[in-house]
Amino acid sequence: MKNTKRYTIFLAGVVIAVVLAPSVAREIQGAGKLRIYFFNVGQGDAEFIVAKDGTQILIDGGPNSKVISELGRVMPYYDNSIDVVILTHPHADHVTGLIDVLRRYKVGMVIESGADYDTAE
Repeated sequence: MKNTKRYTIFLAGVVIAVVLAPSVAREIQGAGKLRIYFFNVGQGDAEFIVAKDGTQILIDGGPNSKVISELGRVMPYYDNSIDVVILTHPHADHVTGLIDVLRRYKVGMVIESGADYDTAE
């Protein structure tokens, strides 16, 4: 029961951090620790997480290709892969930038919510 409560609090914290992220690119980091970047991609959002072990996770892609330049700012120039891309929901302001991400980077896994929405993207 105690672990379930901790997990719920942790999960709530992650959701709040992603949903209430500021619109300016910001980095929370420390040597050898989790790094989280909040990208200013216009309407919509994009977050990039680099785990302590180097695993890279991109959440959403914003409404255009601006996410590519934001990733280029924080990823090494020689890095051409992202481990996981997560699409929270298929609205254009979250999915459109991911089209360019999938063209530019080798993506190990794509996770999507299963939400159904008609959009050309």
